[in-house]
Amino acid sequence: MDDLTLTNKHEYVTEDGKKLPSVSDIISCLSNLCYGNVDKFILEQAAQRGTAVHELTLDLDRHGIVDCPSEYAGYVQAYAKFLTEHVMRWVLKEEAMRYQDEYAGTIDRFGIIDDERVLVDIKTNSKLSGKQLTLYETQLNLYRRMLENHDYPVERMFILHLMRDGEYKLIEVERTDELADMCLFIWKKMHERKRRKK
Repeated sequence: MDDLTLTNKHEYVTEDGKKLPSVSDIISCLSNLCYGNVDKFILEQAAQRGTAVHELTLDLDRHGIVDCPSEYAGYVQAYAKFLTEHVMRWVLKEEAMRYQDEYAGTIDRFGIIDDERVLVDIKTNSKLSGKQLTLYETQLNLYRRMLENHDYPVERMFILHLMRDGEYKLIEVERTDELADMCLFIWKKMHERKRRKK
């Protein structure tokens, strides 16, 4: 879609060689508040699980069936249950895109769900607290800007929380630019200071 490459180092690079910060970079100030005190090993395990489940759900979308390791079976069952309980048509799946020349990211899912244009972000956290919901709300609003910048209007936004026991929760997040703007401002200021120090 975009003239954008996602490198092995998880960097977004434009066709003309410009490196763009990721949505994760932009919201790092909030991520540190949520996860700064969590053991790195636990965070790495959670990231590996999230990546594996994303790939398995994508396979399920593409092929209707997936060979799933037992450790991830519950999460995939939860996604399959979500698919059967809603009328949907995905327009974008795991799509890398950018917002102008400001930042880039990968949209988990965007499409028509129950006759509405919906942005969905998949999470596999063991639980979602208030701080985490604020973080993810900011993340989804940054994704929403990317979509709308590419003429994909977003009517609603949801976290699809897949759980190990095969259940899921669909958590709606508010449309707001306040924290997204604050995170962008903080990231730009910190980036400017780093450039000045070089």
